[in-house]
Amino acid sequence: KGSLETLGLKVKIEKKKVEESAEKKYESDVIIDQSVEKGTKLKVGEEIILYIPDVIVKYPDFTKNYTTAQVKEWAEENKVILTIEEISTNDYKPGTIIYQSRPYDSEVIENATLKITVAKAPVVGTSTN
Repeated sequence: KGSLETLGLKVKIEKKKVEESAEKKYESDVIIDQSVEKGTKLKVGEEIILYIPDVIVKYPDFTKNYTTAQVKEWAEENKVILTIEEISTNDYKPGTIIYQSRPYDSEVIENATLKITVAKAPVVGTSTN
């Protein structure tokens, strides 16, 4: 930005929405696009807009091969408030995430709440005679 301003250009920096994926990660301060095509000659006083990423994070499907520890880590990284409920059931292997309160593939908003339900082994009754 500074070197462009030294050349007499008006420089604006704006965020451009991008989706991050496992294959493509974005650094928050890297220019990903610009308002003029590469090679275009600009005159002193003209404006150029530099775009930096405004990353859109989406909820994964936590019921597909995620552990509680992985969900905790993901929630911390994405500033999501996580609540974990455990229910006794014979229908699922203990530790299996069987429900999430936010639909997968929906956009994550900072400080949103997310509840997951995790299967645990049923308590076997004990006799006191």
